[in-house]
Amino acid sequence: LEIEPVGHDERHPARRAERVQRVDQLDAGYAMECHPAPRGVRRARAVPAGLTMIAGDKTATTKQAHAGYRCEFDAPGTALQASPPTCSSDEDIVGVVRFPNCWDGKNLSSSDQSHVIYAVAGARCPTDHPVAVSELRMETYWPSDGQAHTFTLSSGNTAGLHADFMNGWDQPTLNRLVRRGGHR
Repeated sequence: LEIEPVGHDERHPARRAERVQRVDQLDAGYAMECHPAPRGVRRARAVPAGLTMIAGDKTATTKQAHAGYRCEFDAPGTALQASPPTCSSDEDIVGVVRFPNCWDGKNLSSSDQSHVIYAVAGARCPTDHPVAVSELRMETYWPSDGQAHTFTLSSGNTAGLHADFMNGWDQPTLNRLVRRGGHR
């Protein structure tokens, strides 16, 4: 994997982003973006060293709140869909998974993921998960030919989009990038 600074996220120009990209043999790829603060939260710290999280539900059969699909050039704020949309041939189909952004401040992992939760839109983290952490989002890109196709994930459906995260970033660099965003 290669860390490539992208300056400002193209969908949220006022927010600094750090993107990790990999492109594989299938002409598909993914990007992991780290934003200094969750939406609606003024202060956030970098994701702590060793933190693990799972986002999305691989058994989901209907639309999820924090995982879904969109077309690459959809307008900012476009709702994610439960299955891949038909995108034009000049844009990719994008699978999006957003990770929890509030941490309990103590546990780096838990079997039931209770150490991390999502902030309520526009609100601060609750008192039982008081530490706001950098917003992480994984986007997977698949080329589109402009036609509708049947799409199945290894979980056996399309709605079961999910991702696992274990922080292995160079912590001093990540801390510096988040501070540079003015959110620490």
